[in-house]
Amino acid sequence: MKTIITSFIFILYGLQVNAQYNEFKTHSNGLIYDEQTVAQLRFIVDSLNLKFKACEITETYYALPQAKVLVIDINSRSVRRDIKNGITLEAFKEKYPNRSFSKPELLVYDVYENYQDKMVTRFSTKSLANEYDRVLTIEKELDPMTLYSKGSWIYDKDSDRIFYLLEDFKKEPLKDEYAHMIQYADCMIDTTSTKIYEKAEHGYIGMPEDYRKLSKQKKEELLEKMRNTRVVGSCSMDSSPRVHAMNIAKLSAETVNWEVFLKAHLDIMNDRFDRVSDGSYAYAARKTYLKELETLDIDINSLIFGISFRAENVHENHYYGSISRIGRAIADAEDKASIERKLISLISDSELDDYNRYLMYWLYANYLYYLNEDPKDTSEINEKLKIAKDSLPDYLVGNS
Repeated sequence: MKTIITSFIFILYGLQVNAQYNEFKTHSNGLIYDEQTVAQLRFIVDSLNLKFKACEITETYYALPQAKVLVIDINSRSVRRDIKNGITLEAFKEKYPNRSFSKPELLVYDVYENYQDKMVTRFSTKSLANEYDRVLTIEKELDPMTLYSKGSWIYDKDSDRIFYLLEDFKKEPLKDEYAHMIQYADCMIDTTSTKIYEKAEHGYIGMPEDYRKLSKQKKEELLEKMRNTRVVGSCSMDSSPRVHAMNIAKLSAETVNWEVFLKAHLDIMNDRFDRVSDGSYAYAARKTYLKELETLDIDINSLIFGISFRAENVHENHYYGSISRIGRAIADAEDKASIERKLISLISDSELDDYNRYLMYWLYANYLYYLNEDPKDTSEINEKLKIAKDSLPDYLVGNS
């Protein structure tokens, strides 16, 4: 009996996954937007491209503050007391000879507002040798650039982890070429508006089958209602958040609201939605739909890299893409060779900050993973990753 029930559950699960495999209707043009919608969107993109060509770079973008550190886990008051009293690294090693330090790693920090509306400073290490970042969060807004310098210990009174700075924090300006990509992304996506309003209420609003027959005013009213509604998925198989974004994208195209359209489409591509729970088994059914953007004559390379770079002083509503999802998306790109060449040049660019080089490596690794059609033949992919890894600073690679 147990075997029968288990088999039934797997059959039911398989049906659910297959039902989601083509989550959106594909039209005769091979896209999830019909030709009429695409024509309207192309007209808007042509105007935006002309506008961007006339733009000057008016902003110097800086990489996130970063530094090389040693990491040590602590669990005793005496250690914390010595660190608080400013013990030197040499004296620490002499007093605690059994304490082991990590090899040098990259430490990056950023400041964000948590779900309790409190400002938090987060420090996290980046190394290819470690599967997970080692994180220290301090519930206050700090400016480590001025608080810490070479030889400082970074810790919190309740933490079990400390970082020892091997150098001063630095934040390097991004080259004009990369700044142009960030600016192109902001020009296309528009940082002055959001897809969902801040005070949106939880719920769901369906899309009429005959929405095309609605007047422009009715379409705009329906779009406003959808933007005032926040949809949260109940589980991994709940596709309602993605359907909601798709409906917003369609209505935005109908009402010539490009800013909202692109945010909605990028949310679908990046799978950026709230869910109560989300198992990895459901990821495969959620496609990225890069082809739809390529059809609109968008500069895909500039857009993709513009939302992949991490910089400190971007606009408040700058759109950050998910590295893993973007890697999956560009595996379906029409011009893979161009993207691959660009990724290799970014990873090996010694003028680009180490954190962004690290991110570009992982973007490349995800791209190659999803590009591989035969999981049994990984020799070429491993060789490409080795070449990319060899171009990174040694301390970023570690013993990976």
